[in-house]
Amino acid sequence: MRWAEPGIADASQCVLNAAMADYLKRFCRFFAVMALVPLFAGFIGPWSEGVGDLSMLAVPITLIAGTILWLKRGARPPGREGMERVLAPGLAAVLLVTSVIALWPLFAAGNFLGGFTRLMVNRDHYEAIIAQARTTPQSAMFRNYRGINYSTDSGPPVRVLFNPEGARGLAGVIVYDPTGDVMLAKGWDEKSKGFIGSAGVTMLFTGGLIGCRNLSGNYYTCWFDW
Repeated sequence: MRWAEPGIADASQCVLNAAMADYLKRFCRFFAVMALVPLFAGFIGPWSEGVGDLSMLAVPITLIAGTILWLKRGARPPGREGMERVLAPGLAAVLLVTSVIALWPLFAAGNFLGGFTRLMVNRDHYEAIIAQARTTPQSAMFRNYRGINYSTDSGPPVRVLFNPEGARGLAGVIVYDPTGDVMLAKGWDEKSKGFIGSAGVTMLFTGGLIGCRNLSGNYYTCWFDW
């Protein structure tokens, strides 16, 4: 019966390879679920300022907890015990490092999508607010139009910040600027202890404008210093 031993070994190896492939598929699915956390946190921020900030702060906790969960309860890799001891922690380390590297790009993608969808849903109201602000140009910190809070800067030109209650949040706020000058705000300079950009830009609205990203046309997502 010695002639059958190679066939049995080959069959066992095929079973092991299939089991390993299944294990790696489950690992990739688990990572994909983990990747949804910063994506969702970024998306919800422009829609709900307080909840978005809390969800963003929960992201690192979720990543660490997910890695521990994978080590404690994740499917054990098939094969001999020595391989198992190396592969399980190794894949957990890959999961954690990859998640940390992908954290900001995923959050930024979700944040852009959240801001863009909010802009699309409210665009008609935003346009009406802008038209009204142009008719009677004056700066105001807090106004409301059909449930939408906004601030205005008389300029010229007139600029509008929507949902100013979220101006100090992690998700940023939507700003209308027909000049695009808000893009000139480039953060904070530790050496000079001042904002990078002209005062006419960095001190718009609540003051402390540190950066913006184009959302669509003359609309931008902007962040203000805490």
